[in-house]
Amino acid sequence: MAYSNTNKDNVQAKSKRPFLSVLAVIMAIIFILSSINSVWKQITLLNKAEVDLAEIEDKIDKTKLENLRLVEEIKEATTSMGMKRNMAKYFGLGTENEYWLKIPKNDQTGGANVKINDEIGMENENWAKWWKLFFK
Repeated sequence: MAYSNTNKDNVQAKSKRPFLSVLAVIMAIIFILSSINSVWKQITLLNKAEVDLAEIEDKIDKTKLENLRLVEEIKEATTSMGMKRNMAKYFGLGTENEYWLKIPKNDQTGGANVKINDEIGMENENWAKWWKLFFK
């Protein structure tokens, strides 16, 4: 009988081994799939980070160029010529030797005889204006 008990124990142990080996294989497959999924997510995250980094570097370069342009404009505006130009441009101020001529509009002529050219066509063309300027 002792022999038969050990035989039963061996049969029961052998019947448990396939179940445990199948369970171990399933757990190994799940572990491998979750590892592959994790690696895939990391790769896509890194690729997205590289694209975002390139966009940010482009924005930084554009901002640096704009900054240099603005610094040059500030330097130019703070010089005496720049200040005089801005005074004339924005405030209508000039120097002592400058004269401003105010040309009245058509409705402010005060009855003066002003010839208005309303012809449409050749008179409005750029080449016609240059022709008229030099040859008439």
